[in-house]
Order: sequence, then C-alpha cells, then structure tokens
Amino acid sequence: MQNCSDTAPASNVYNNAGLLWLAREASRAGLRLFMVGGSVRDHILGRTCVDIDLVCTQDPTPLAKTLARTFKGHWFSLDATRNYSRVTLPPPNACQFDFSPLRAPDLKGDLALRDFTINAMAIDLAQLPNSEDANIQTTVPCPDLRIFDPLHGQEDLKRQCLHLCSPMVLHDDPLRILKGLRHCATFGFRFSPATRSACAAAAQGLAEIAPERIRSEIAGIFSATHLTHLRYALTELHTCGAAAVLNLAPPPSEPPEQYISPALERAFTLLELCDKECSYIATRMQWSAGDEFTYRSLGLFATWLRASTAPDQSVSATEPHLKLSRKAQMWLKWFLTCPEDILVQLEHLNSQRYPRRALQHLAYAGAPLPQGLAALVFFCRHGMDHSRDNSADIHTLLPATLIQQRFPLIQGKDLGSCLESMNAAERLGNISNSTEAWEWLEGYAHKQNLAPTES
Repeated sequence: MQNCSDTAPASNVYNNAGLLWLAREASRAGLRLFMVGGSVRDHILGRTCVDIDLVCTQDPTPLAKTLARTFKGHWFSLDATRNYSRVTLPPPNACQFDFSPLRAPDLKGDLALRDFTINAMAIDLAQLPNSEDANIQTTVPCPDLRIFDPLHGQEDLKRQCLHLCSPMVLHDDPLRILKGLRHCATFGFRFSPATRSACAAAAQGLAEIAPERIRSEIAGIFSATHLTHLRYALTELHTCGAAAVLNLAPPPSEPPEQYISPALERAFTLLELCDKECSYIATRMQWSAGDEFTYRSLGLFATWLRASTAPDQSVSATEPHLKLSRKAQMWLKWFLTCPEDILVQLEHLNSQRYPRRALQHLAYAGAPLPQGLAALVFFCRHGMDHSRDNSADIHTLLPATLIQQRFPLIQGKDLGSCLESMNAAERLGNISNSTEAWEWLEGYAHKQNLAPTES
C-alpha cells in the first residue's frame, strides 16, 4: 500500500482505550484496520476523537462484536448486506466506532469514494502502541502517526479549503452539500471553485432527501459559534440554490445579506452578552430544544428564517418541512410568529429588574415554558434573569391553597379566573411581589362580594 511521508502530531488518539485495543487485536488476527474520515481530520486539528470511522481489509464484524463485549458496550448493525456496524462504548471509555469493509479494491480507491478531501485520509492502526492492557491510557511520548493522504487532504485542511474528492459524490448523495456547509459553518472552511460549481449542479437532488437527514445538517449549520462562518455558509446555501430547493429562498429582489446579516449580528451580540453576564442562561441555551437542535441553534435558525421572509409572505409559511418533534415544532412556531414588537415590550417591562413580569409576558405571547427564559436572549437587550426556577409553569405570586384559605368561596372556575387575573395584573406591572398580591386579592374579593375567613 502506498504511504505518504506526512505525519500528524501525537494527540488524544493514543489515549483512546478502545482504539488501542483494536490496534492490538487487529494485529493478532492478521487484519489491516484503518481509521478514516472525520476522525483523522479531527486528529490532525487536535480535536477530541469520540466518533471514529474504521475500514478493514476484511469483514470487521467479529472484531466489532468482541470490542463491544470487552468494554461492555453495544453493537448493532447499520447495513447487514454490506457488513456495516456500529459500537458504542460507555464511560470511562465513551466513544462510537463505525466499522465497514473497504468499498474498493484498495484503501486509495475507498478514500476516493468519500465526500471531501479533508475527510479522505487514513491512519493505519498498526502504528499505535501495542499494549496488553485493554484499559491503557498512554501518557508517554509516542511517535508521530503517518497519514495516508492520496488526495492531498492535509494541504486543503491547511488552506481551509473544502474540495470534493469527485463531482460524482454529490450525485451519489446530495446531502453532502449540506454537510459541506456544516463544515464551513463550524470549522470556517471555504468551498473551492470546483466544489461551488458541483453543489449548484447537484442542489436539486436535495428534494429527494429524507427530511430527518436534512434536519440534522441544518441543526449542525446553526450550531456555528462564529458569525462570519455562519454568514458564509448561509450565503453559499443561497448561491448554490439549495435554499430554494428546501423552500428557504429569500425574496429575489434583494441580496440576502442586506436583511439577514443585521438580524444574525444582533442575535450573536446578545448571545455574547449572555455568555459574559449570565452563565446560567448561557448553559440553558445549550439544552435540547427537540431533535438535534439546542435552544441556541433553533433560535438562530428561526432568526434567519424570519429575516429571509418576504414582506408580503406569512412568516408561518416559511417553516420548513423537517419532521420536527412536537417540542421543536412548538418552539420554532413561537420563534417565527412571536409579536414583532416583543423586544420593545420586554424592555419597557424592565425585565432585568422584574424577570417574572418578562416571563409572564412571554407566556402570554405563547412562548413554550419553562424555556421562555432563554428566549430573552434573542429578544431583549438587557433581560438576563438569574432565576433558577425549572418548573414547567410560572408560579403565581400567591399559591391557590393560600387564596382558598383566605377566601373559601373562590373555587373551581372562579379560582382559575382569579389566578389568571392575578397573572395579568403582574404582567401589566400593577403588582410585583406577594405583599402587593395580597392587597390586590382583597380588592378582587371585595368586587366579587366575597367575604374572607375570620383571622
């Protein structure tokens, strides 16, 4: 097999117990096992490798099953016909391994069938330390790993250039267009001219891709942490025609950046402010909003969709068909249809001083709770609540049990009306604490001719 002389610096692949075990056992069984794809790219970039692709010169299924048993993990088939399988290992060796035989007569041919050159490199596991300890955590210096790189992926990686292994790979799977844009958004890569042309030629094929697969890549694109990277990816999404195919096209009369960029810039500014001033909300923004989205990525996605909507088009019509879960649908719908003036309303409420009023207002506007708190990041410049209330609803200032103790005749529907009126009074700023709530309740009962119990 041809090998290039390029090497990559030692990284945490030496500390992956499962990978070291595979290197030893493959050698014992006389198998050639190679780490390929994004795991090699991440190794070169010094990123943690927890999702590792492996190819073998023979059927790797028996080896994969033994790995799962040894580390008390789980093995399951991905494609029984082609002998593709996956193993997930639990902590402290948590990792996912995808196994497959070579898809071509040799490793070079297999790599040529992959998507981008930066993902078409390989490392022969025979280079890894051969230890008898299956749980080894190698800490001593190890020699650099030789990278098999027939398509010059390392050179493209240094140039941050995303170049297709072949134009045909997009016809085999058009979803690779979105995968490439995800790399642009998360790594800061740029399409080569040939890749840009190939994406434009293959974009129509996205119409035949399962919505669930598209949803996963869209969520990945909006997980970007740098505005410039996300802006580039979204510009290419429009330029190649993929946005139009996915029903995300902007009004044709204006360049997208004229109205999309300001909205995204403001969203990123608010997120940065949140990171600095309220670590609790910053953490909560990373919680799952349903499917592959976090509240942060779904909020950015909705911000982009709203900014892309033509003035004469209903915002709700912009919602793409991605087969979202009920939770994600609720959130996306609210992000898309919340009142245009909600920012002004929340700032008028002084939500930093009175965070409960802001949450009451968000609930009244239809925001799914309890994560309505996180929505303040996108819609209020100063609304950073430090509350730790994780309940599914906003508790009223006075519990229903106390109200009934004081006014036993307030029951059933009357109690519900009373609580709703109390929430409205708080939302409007007429009351802001329990003392004021008791005074309000006395007035409410007096109007209803309800006598209190004797103290």
